Amino acid sequence: MLITGVAVNDDEDDYDAALRMMLPLLMIVVDKEYDKKWKAKREALKRYEALDEQRKQMRQKLEAQEAKAKQEREKQKRESAQNAVAEQLRREWQRQTEQIEIDAQVARKRHREEQEMLAEQSKAARMGSDTVVKVKWTVADNPEAAAFYTKDFLTTCLSEFGEVTAVMLGKRGTALVDFHTPSAAREAVECSERSTVGLPQLPLHISFVSQPSSETDTAPLFGSGYAETVKQTSDRHTKCAEPSFAFESFESDILSRMANFTG
Repeated sequence: MLITGVAVNDDEDDYDAALRMMLPLLMIVVDKEYDKKWKAKREALKRYEALDEQRKQMRQKLEAQEAKAKQEREKQKRESAQNAVAEQLRREWQRQTEQIEIDAQVARKRHREEQEMLAEQSKAARMGSDTVVKVKWTVADNPEAAAFYTKDFLTTCLSEFGEVTAVMLGKRGTALVDFHTPSAAREAVECSERSTVGLPQLPLHISFVSQPSSETDTAPLFGSGYAETVKQTSDRHTKCAEPSFAFESFESDILSRMANFTG
């Protein structure tokens, strides 16, 4: 009995010890404050998880917006590059179009000038060699003075010898002049050989395109006014001497001589 009593006592002691150990835990479990705290922690954990989810969604949203903005920037960059290329092509096309138009205008002007020159040459050829003279001046000697030799100025300078019916400017420093009468052309040539015609600092050199025909000296086209014309010219040009001619041989085709002049 004693042994059994000892065993029973030992079990009771163990039970008491276990009960004492579990009692604080039981107090915690049944404690309402603890329940509140535990519930608050759970709620806080849920709120944190919800907040973390919101942050995650916000981050995803921001990343999506950034990706979209990046795509927009790349798209704008491509469009800007395409627009720049298109604008460059448009300007180049416009430049080429304008250049083509300018070239066409220049070609039309050159063609018109060539036609006018051919017309003047034809006119000069029809008028004959007795009235057509070649006028030269050296541009390099005095470029400033050479600028004064325009069509109108040449007409004014040479009109003192007689009526000028046509003036055709050629290459730099050259011109063809057609007088109304052979006597006016001859007088201009004579005075160019004996004196100064035109500007003193840049005189004109005048010569016949071809040697006048010998019939000119006796042809009636001089008329009775020739002596008066010579007298008036002598009064204006006291330095001019009697005619003294030294011309090149007469060529049969005046058009070829015109071509040599214009070439």
